[in-house]
Amino acid sequence: EMIQAVAKRLDDSLSTASAEEITQACRQVRADDPSMRYRWLPGWVTLELTPRREVSGPITPHHHVTFDRPDMDTDLAIRLVEQIGEGANGETGGDVALMLGGLGDVLLHPDWQPIVSAAKKAGVLSVGVETDLLCDQAELTKLLDSPIDLIKVRFNADTGATYQHVMGADR
Repeated sequence: EMIQAVAKRLDDSLSTASAEEITQACRQVRADDPSMRYRWLPGWVTLELTPRREVSGPITPHHHVTFDRPDMDTDLAIRLVEQIGEGANGETGGDVALMLGGLGDVLLHPDWQPIVSAAKKAGVLSVGVETDLLCDQAELTKLLDSPIDLIKVRFNADTGATYQHVMGADR
């Protein structure tokens, strides 16, 4: 619905509009109809804090492409999770679940813990992390002690030999 409203505001030139024009159109649509403010939020948001992973076997994009973008700025990540936590009605205690993951391993971001804490404090419905779980015992303890609702571990194989073949490392 938001995409249709923005496209209409841009006279159906959405595919050729600049990021600035699209952002401005979004602001205008929300100003005209305040109920559109959160209507665009899906029930589940994945936020990639880092594109980095410790393994890059042939089944990972990292094996084929170099990702040269930096980790997400911590202040930006916290602002985003606070907005997600506002929920559909702009009130704390939202109805959006957050997965910290994407291409990278969330545990490789130096500030994953404060970001998780900020999301929970902001009222995000649930917070999950996606990880290869290739960490030391201290990091594992931090993970288990964090206010996380879901830990998604990428095993990628059912035996050590298969893992080494598809992930390029014996981990």
